[in-house]
Amino acid sequence: MKKTCFILAFVFIFQILSIIIVSATAATVSSAYPLDVNQQIRGRVAPFTLDVPLAWRRHIEVQREFFQNPQPILERIMFHYRPSDLSASRTLLLEIAVFNRDDWRENLGYTRLTETDNHVLALRTAPSNPFVFGADRLLFDNMLRDASNPAFLIGYISVPAGGDTVVRNTVSVNGKRMSSPSVMNTLRVVFVPVREVAESLGYTVNWDSASGNITISSGTFFTTLVRDTNIRQRHHIVNIDGISYVSTMFFLQVMQCNVEIDEHSNVRISREVRR
Repeated sequence: MKKTCFILAFVFIFQILSIIIVSATAATVSSAYPLDVNQQIRGRVAPFTLDVPLAWRRHIEVQREFFQNPQPILERIMFHYRPSDLSASRTLLLEIAVFNRDDWRENLGYTRLTETDNHVLALRTAPSNPFVFGADRLLFDNMLRDASNPAFLIGYISVPAGGDTVVRNTVSVNGKRMSSPSVMNTLRVVFVPVREVAESLGYTVNWDSASGNITISSGTFFTTLVRDTNIRQRHHIVNIDGISYVSTMFFLQVMQCNVEIDEHSNVRISREVRR
């Protein structure tokens, strides 16, 4: 009888330990994540950097989860909206999840943002605005509209070469080849290096190290490209391998250049050089 009781007790303890071990393996490591001095979030599982949009910074808290057991999602970054009424509960605005590239599927409830060599970054937003009226409703509406636009968020994500790059090829200005390539991202938007192209067209280019903004000027012409902005800025800077890029549409629409892009994403920009 004692032997039987001992065996049953041993089996019971073993089952409890098994449950604890499995639970610990399946659990996530969750913690509030303070932003660094540059208001950036750096990936721990996948190599990426996310610059938090300026318009969001006063109104969000960031939390990260790391999944310890093998599953499609390896890391999740959650942006919680912080209401103006501090006694009110914060509410989820946006999730950015990091998937194993081989495990990524379109039907997982997330929208694909970009990829690195081994991972896919995807987003999922709040289904609706929980605030009925007041400043919180307006702010949350604006932020949700931003967050729901993958093209907006991609402008704030930097990944190493080979990550969000689909094609890299040549850029030429008035027949002169630039040293930096063009870059086409996964949304098939083609980017070119700001400084090299603008200076080749005869413009003066200045970079503000504090804000990251770039000004382009010549005579009475003056325009600013913003590194960290809200969604209402049509053309903003994308950092690729430490070089500031902007979409070719900026040179077409703002700089009034002739822009040609062939099927290989080679870019030819032409215009009379400003003196």
